[in-house]
Amino acid sequence: MIPVDVSSEKFPIPDATAEPAAYVQALLDVIGDRDPLDVLSRTAGEIDRIMADEEVGRLQVRPEHDEWSFQDVLGHLLDVDIVYGFRLRLALTADLPTYPGYDEKGFSQLTKLDVFGLATAFRWLRTANLALLRTLTPEQLDRKGMHGEQGLEDVGLMVRKLAGHDIAHLHQMRRAVRHSHQASEPDISSVERLLRQAESAFSNQDLDAISALFTDDVVARYAGSPDIHGKAQLRKYLEGRLGRQTGYRPVKTLVTATGNVVVDSWEGTWIDPESNQPMAGRGMEVLKLRDGLVAELDAVFLTWRA
Repeated sequence: MIPVDVSSEKFPIPDATAEPAAYVQALLDVIGDRDPLDVLSRTAGEIDRIMADEEVGRLQVRPEHDEWSFQDVLGHLLDVDIVYGFRLRLALTADLPTYPGYDEKGFSQLTKLDVFGLATAFRWLRTANLALLRTLTPEQLDRKGMHGEQGLEDVGLMVRKLAGHDIAHLHQMRRAVRHSHQASEPDISSVERLLRQAESAFSNQDLDAISALFTDDVVARYAGSPDIHGKAQLRKYLEGRLGRQTGYRPVKTLVTATGNVVVDSWEGTWIDPESNQPMAGRGMEVLKLRDGLVAELDAVFLTWRA
């Protein structure tokens, strides 16, 4: 069963292979009394409008691990227009032809174009299919084919199913995009917890705890120093720095958090072990997070004798 969002809720479209009759009825319920050709003619434009307002990354976010992203659904719509285009032409040119169902999940895992290529391919394939559908006579709409799973169906029913399929999956695409926006909103409590963990780890000069705050491929940029690549290199840099900061006590204050970007200020005091001089410092950090860990760090700071 593919969870599809209709209105504001998930609408479960039954699995086409496991529950063929229920699947057909669900699509017909979705289309209702709407004109199927009008629905089919609007879909590509609606896809373009959604894409125009979104970053590419948001189009690839899945609401749940077992749900499709906007891009996944778009690839599925292209697959379906290929399949329906063949079935319709077969029914229009052969007497009661038979055609099989297909594994839509298997199709979805095949190599696909990027999201822009998919949108272009879908738009032109749909244009070609609509050029045919708009010319069909009542007699042609009544021509029949035998679906391997769903049984006898006429061309008119195929067209209504395709339109219902469009409506259902457009709602699913909108839901995926809405989720991508919600997922990008930072969890402030998690960000604050990360900052408190950093304060504790640096105060204790616990390099294992410090390292655990970063991704393995972290990139760190400290003003005046070469870029640091990877957790091992960062650990070595911080080991040397903390060796010059006896009794270091940093305090980090969250400034802002947007999406995966966190900005904080910090200030701290310590003793320079060589001169025994009390020191103080203040700075700003820009953190880019990935899965709750710091993947990029940009920091600037000033130090002085306290």
